[in-house]
Amino acid sequence: MGIESIFLSIAFASYFLAAIAYVIFLVTKWEPAGKTGSLIAFAGLICHTIALVSRIIIAKRLVGYNFYEYMSVFAWGTVLVYLIAERKTKLRIIGVFVLPVVILLLGYASVLPKNITPLVPALRSYWLQIHIITTVVSYSSFTLSFGAGIIYLIRKKLPFKAETGALEIVISRAIIFGFPFLTIGILSGAIWAQYIWNRAWSWDPKETSSLVTWLVYAAYLHTRLARGWSGKRAAILSIIGFACVIFTYLGVDLLVPRAHTFLFNK
Repeated sequence: MGIESIFLSIAFASYFLAAIAYVIFLVTKWEPAGKTGSLIAFAGLICHTIALVSRIIIAKRLVGYNFYEYMSVFAWGTVLVYLIAERKTKLRIIGVFVLPVVILLLGYASVLPKNITPLVPALRSYWLQIHIITTVVSYSSFTLSFGAGIIYLIRKKLPFKAETGALEIVISRAIIFGFPFLTIGILSGAIWAQYIWNRAWSWDPKETSSLVTWLVYAAYLHTRLARGWSGKRAAILSIIGFACVIFTYLGVDLLVPRAHTFLFNK
């Protein structure tokens, strides 16, 4: 096993143990369990970072150009965004739903081809790099809003009182932060497509689904900021938006395997 595989395996195990600790904290509200989950998740993030850096050094380029790399970066970004939010809000219970998403992403990545191949000329574009980075940031932020939204909806069934105001703040700020990055991600992808294929938008399933995702989060921002929506309706919209994210990134490729494949090395 190479350095990347070793440290990524440690990161995966760390995230799994952290998720268990967060569940224990959710059920018992035993503070040491929550703190342990945070420490283990942070240790996992460090190992995950080492794995990504080692791949960057070997590949001599940024990562994210194939599904395996993008999955790993998506998971890494999600943990980073979550831990930053946790440090600011102390809402460790959100990790109960964020960490499982990370585990699923890395679990799926583990069965994908991991070989490093030279980038084809079409992929050597700064616009594509911007597209990858900004979509990772937006998706990671939306994963955080999803976790907070789930907690908000089940808060009355929890063994302790969850702070609804704090949860709403996490949901709204995560979406407000992620939405501009999603917008830039879609626009940069269109600019790159225009440069490479002479068409900025071809209405393929991935592009259409991305637009639907953008519209859902735009609807959240409109109803939240212009019409004052909050509470349950806002939480549900955040969950619907994340469902669109997952469908855009994974669902489309499972249902239409050839859709949008020109974005990635094979």
